[in-house]
Amino acid sequence: MRKSVVALCFAVGAFFPSSGFGATFLVSPYASPSAEARFDFTETEIHYRIHEDTIHILRDIESLSWGYETFFATVGYVSKTDLHEFELAPEQFGDEPGYVIAVGARGPIWCAGEFSVELHAQFHTLNEKLVHNDISYSLQSLELLTGADLIWSSAGWSLHAGFDAVPYSSIDVSLEALDGMERTDFLVGRIGGRVALGPVFLDAEVSVLGAEGARIGLSYDF
Repeated sequence: MRKSVVALCFAVGAFFPSSGFGATFLVSPYASPSAEARFDFTETEIHYRIHEDTIHILRDIESLSWGYETFFATVGYVSKTDLHEFELAPEQFGDEPGYVIAVGARGPIWCAGEFSVELHAQFHTLNEKLVHNDISYSLQSLELLTGADLIWSSAGWSLHAGFDAVPYSSIDVSLEALDGMERTDFLVGRIGGRVALGPVFLDAEVSVLGAEGARIGLSYDF
């Protein structure tokens, strides 16, 4: 059942119609066999295009997740948003608290000894405020993210390598100068690892292709 659900979520994401691309790092590739609670800190720099201009947005996100068997839900706090290489002078922009809400599924589709392949898919909404000249502007994005990881596990620790793709991304910005923004990163490669610290697991990963980013997380399996 778990394999069927995760494979279906991945297939839907892989063939969903596109309207711009991007990536947000919120999904750990490690699926709990029962229930899991986790905390993640994520820093990402995503590349966007506005007509002929390119800008980068750097975000810090602290998130809490709860997983039960195949499914998981995440609530994240966007504590920092920075714009780079933007014609309206990035130093004039500040940010107000934002949030991310995500739901998804993940789990193994193949296992052989110490190796396994995990698929994951999630749908999330990101909402934040940008402040320019004391006026707040809203930014909202909806994304469907899919991915796969090859995991090698041995005696309480493991290594993984995989990718994330965002076949659907919709962005709505109330600031006229950012109208028509779309993402340009559609595929992200990543590597990472996990180690057991008693009842708690520490895992971390960094991107090696596409959007820049890193994630570090603590999880507890019930």
